[in-house]
Amino acid sequence: MRFERLFLGAALVALAVLPACSLPSGFTSRDRAVIESEAKFWADAVVAGDAEAIASCYETEGVILPGDGSPIVGTEALTAYYAQLPDIRKVRLQMVELNGHGPLAYALGTVEFVERVAEGEEPRSSFRRFVDLWRRQSNGRWLIARALSHELDPTNAFELEDALNAGAKAAEEDGASPGDEAADPAELEPAPADGQTVPSDPR
Repeated sequence: MRFERLFLGAALVALAVLPACSLPSGFTSRDRAVIESEAKFWADAVVAGDAEAIASCYETEGVILPGDGSPIVGTEALTAYYAQLPDIRKVRLQMVELNGHGPLAYALGTVEFVERVAEGEEPRSSFRRFVDLWRRQSNGRWLIARALSHELDPTNAFELEDALNAGAKAAEEDGASPGDEAADPAELEPAPADGQTVPSDPR
């Protein structure tokens, strides 16, 4: 858990130093819904193996910090990175926190990639913890500005979710409201890919 706290702390520092935008303040339920829709689009694109669609979910100069490799910067590099993914059959994306202020937001959670294997082979999955830093664009669309992630051991992949759930339960038993600090984990299963458009957009 210590690494997770340091990981989230680094993300929040990155959030603080992103250039300010002259957009209205406030993080609304519609903002939340649009980001969740973007996340589903991202998952659909991964399953479809569409590297360009995945990269379109990031700002032009968006950055991935994989934790186990060098930073990946910009649309071209992001497209090349995602083109190397194995054949993914399913994506399970759990956001345990999603919050923001004004044109900036962060999402914290876990993603499982289930690979497509030949009949009779054992299923293969990999897990990553992520913190995505989102920025609302002038057209109302939310794009990922910075993404931090690291690979997880499958035996404790959902340790963070369990800890947050336990904390929320303890707060309820004490009569305190958990508030917005830890949203209930929401599994964002990919919807059928059908040329989804932005409600104002896709992740």
